[in-house]
Amino acid sequence: MEFDGHWYAGYRLANGSTRCLGRVELRHGGTWETLCDSQWDLQAAHTLCQQDDCGFALSIPAGQLFGTGDGYVWNGTFGCKRNESRLRDCPVTALGTTECPPGSEASVVCSGCLGGRLVNGTECSGRVEIRHGDTWGSLCASHWDLQDANVLCHQLNCGYAESIQGGAHFGEGNGTIWSDTFHCEGTESCLWNCSRMALGNPACSPRDTARVICSGP
Repeated sequence: MEFDGHWYAGYRLANGSTRCLGRVELRHGGTWETLCDSQWDLQAAHTLCQQDDCGFALSIPAGQLFGTGDGYVWNGTFGCKRNESRLRDCPVTALGTTECPPGSEASVVCSGCLGGRLVNGTECSGRVEIRHGDTWGSLCASHWDLQDANVLCHQLNCGYAESIQGGAHFGEGNGTIWSDTFHCEGTESCLWNCSRMALGNPACSPRDTARVICSGP
């Protein structure tokens, strides 16, 4: 049995202790089924972590760490690049039900860092956006510093912060602009691990939004 890799209802992580780790399952024909790990790689896992707003992939552990799934076991090659933000955007080849040895279910452990991203630049540079609830908005630059930027770069698997100056080509903030204050030491693994004060949505010029250029992955 085979189907076009772009015809499905989605992917999910199952049987993990949090929503950011688990066994990879895909929805096909109304049921959730298992993905074999023979062609599963860190880049595809990274894309799935991003899609689920779970940071980046720390590992793709082998074995049955997250149990076994029901139904068909699918196998395929995901041609994910670093710029895809959803697994469905990656080209998929040879996706079908094939032999998959017991204990070879695909899985991923994501970093679990939530709520921060870079826009209007590259994967590792851009204007900083953070999320409150379901709302993404630009971050006001009034309290943004290099230590905060270092943590965000690390959170996004982008090395360290080279600069928080310039970047006019990243554009102005539009819509909601948040004015959170992060008191990072620069060694935290996630921006949300820093001491933080949420100042809401005060007056802040769209030209005065936080930005960062990270060293790269």
